[in-house]
Amino acid sequence: NSIQKTLSKFPWQDIEFNGPCGIAHALVMLARSESVGVSCAYATKIRGSLEEEAIAWSWLLIHKKQSGKDWKFNPSARDLGGDWSVSLERLWDESGNVGEEGPEGYISKMNELQKTTGTQHKLPEL
Repeated sequence: NSIQKTLSKFPWQDIEFNGPCGIAHALVMLARSESVGVSCAYATKIRGSLEEEAIAWSWLLIHKKQSGKDWKFNPSARDLGGDWSVSLERLWDESGNVGEEGPEGYISKMNELQKTTGTQHKLPEL
């Protein structure tokens, strides 16, 4: 079907990677394969490093699903997630183009997100 065809064009197929970019990629793939709602429910349950919780909070922010969930997140993670939301939203928006335009734009936005977060976690090789 068309969803599977689109998903097959994403980079980093079946590769789990760590840090905020890995979480962001997992959330994008979940939202594109299932729904935004499912991905937001998953984001609410993410517990890990401050960076990982921050990107999860950022995901809730860009989808306007943060209401009433702030108590589940460390205040520092919420602050950081707020700072990262513009970059994450660009990645999310670009993920909608992968099916027709290929993965290059998505990879570019992921590199931008990696710079924004300042994470030490490297992106996997393509």
